[in-house]
Amino acid sequence: MSIFPSSKLSIFTSHGLNQTVPAGATWYALPFNLGVINPAAGTFQESVTRSGTFRNLFFAINSAQPGTGSLVITLIVDGAGTPLVITIPAGGGIANYSNLVDQPRANPGSGFRVDILNNAAIASALISRWAVEFWAD
Repeated sequence: MSIFPSSKLSIFTSHGLNQTVPAGATWYALPFNLGVINPAAGTFQESVTRSGTFRNLFFAINSAQPGTGSLVITLIVDGAGTPLVITIPAGGGIANYSNLVDQPRANPGSGFRVDILNNAAIASALISRWAVEFWAD
């Protein structure tokens, strides 16, 4: 869902449907798509139509992350990782985690997605929801 409280702000969000990421795997999430996506299904992205800045990434889990490894959430823009990353530590509890500091840029037509890397030896925490802001120039 994208919400436009101003002409420059878009909020991209989606629900994780309490899915998990398998041990040692990287799956991804897209706005407007429910759940997380196995990369074997293909690499999909959403696009922005203007240049601007991503900021304020939020990621919530509905169970504890296993104690054997972290869960790393990375905003990917044009196929490359950005500094907009959240690391949920091994054993991290039910919470809404955030990165309110890093602000990567995007150009008109840039594609983006959220990668979710599970470093644990078993399935990840239950993925609840995520959101990121995009501020057009």
